[in-house]
Amino acid sequence: MAEVKNVQGDLVTERIASFVKNTNYEDLSQAVRQKAKEGILDTIGVIIAGTTDPIAEPILEYLHDIGGHEDATVIGKRRRTSVTGAAFANAVMGHVHDYDDTNEIFFGHPSVVVVPSILAACEKYGLGGKEAIAAYAIGTEVQWRLGDALVLNGDHYARGWHATGTIGTFGSAASSAKLLKLDREATRNSIGIAASEASGNQAQFGTQSKPFQAGRACESGLRAALLAKGGFGSAADVLESRVGFFQLVAGRYDIGKLTSFGEPFGIAETSAERGIWVKAHPICGAGNGVVGAVVDFHRASGWPLEEITAIECLVRPSYLKYLMYDFPKSGLEAKFSIQYWVAAALVYGKLDLPEITDRAIQNPKIQRLLSITTAVAHPELRLGTELKVRISRGAERRLIDCGRGKGSPDDPMSVDEINRKFISCGEWGGLKREKCKLIADMVMHLAEYDNLSELMKQMR
Repeated sequence: MAEVKNVQGDLVTERIASFVKNTNYEDLSQAVRQKAKEGILDTIGVIIAGTTDPIAEPILEYLHDIGGHEDATVIGKRRRTSVTGAAFANAVMGHVHDYDDTNEIFFGHPSVVVVPSILAACEKYGLGGKEAIAAYAIGTEVQWRLGDALVLNGDHYARGWHATGTIGTFGSAASSAKLLKLDREATRNSIGIAASEASGNQAQFGTQSKPFQAGRACESGLRAALLAKGGFGSAADVLESRVGFFQLVAGRYDIGKLTSFGEPFGIAETSAERGIWVKAHPICGAGNGVVGAVVDFHRASGWPLEEITAIECLVRPSYLKYLMYDFPKSGLEAKFSIQYWVAAALVYGKLDLPEITDRAIQNPKIQRLLSITTAVAHPELRLGTELKVRISRGAERRLIDCGRGKGSPDDPMSVDEINRKFISCGEWGGLKREKCKLIADMVMHLAEYDNLSELMKQMR
């Protein structure tokens, strides 16, 4: 039987529904509104970057095969499709580079599973920027609290679940229920239906099915709300039931973490352990601080690459389960290879979209460094941001402490830095700089728009 802490008398599922129903744009602080706009902009940027990835071709073919009303935009593809189809496609493209934001509450990607469903629903139903901002804050907050209960104070992620695919489904359902203006019962049913959809496993890391799991979470959450809108029902205690979601996906969890919401909102928290991380590199979030630390070391030491004889990457033991590619063969695999992150930092002096391609991996200098690099579990490293790299040149060895890196809540990206990342992603996706600046300006003034049709037109 699962170990459960702080069981409360009232229903957890009902509590979430009440939060979603009773929270509005006017209830949000300026800090939360600003973080929401930044999260929406960053997510749109990584979606645009993903439009040129090979993954887009089978997605478009799938959308063609299933058909549907042309209600919502597939970003960057000059086409519209069904509202759930657009949410799915844009979320897959938004996650394919693993460049979308993350956190250490549930080790998932909070924005990519809500922004595409928000954009699609706003476009179909003629909703505006304030509604989009509120839906984003609500959807991410539901993920924070579920992550607090299941991952930070539970073993859901440790069991191999992909929290973006599981917890993310509830975030999308919450955002969508808010946008569809569902009453409390229908909102509760949305959460319940989402529980029947939520899935995803870490075995898919480094494959196209990892972004598929994000796309499925986004689509499923929106579909759950649409079904509930039409009167579709669900168990009222689907999360906390003796045979409910929590019992099925965790051996240990803390329901007490679901007693309050938005106090403060997770996206506005400023500690690295609890806030939102905007990624500086298109790799697994575990490596956020590795690249900069290794680049700084190499510049300061001046060691010639050919004289480096061994590299050891010291990581927390649990990381070895999903940093699974010692010798990555593709850009997708390289996103989950700490050996590659170090090699790329040494050879290229950076790790952006051009350095995480299949071609970049085949560089002979990269291949030599991979052959002398190992990842070693270090039991004393407990926090996700505690990584170390030991580099040897003959008998000389240097130990590099890798901090949290740019983009973490205690070293957040400024609005200018987020804009620069957005422009870089936009140009990677084929947009001109002027168009990128126009879209960024529209998102930063999102609350001034009564509907998002013009924004979506600019991204079509």
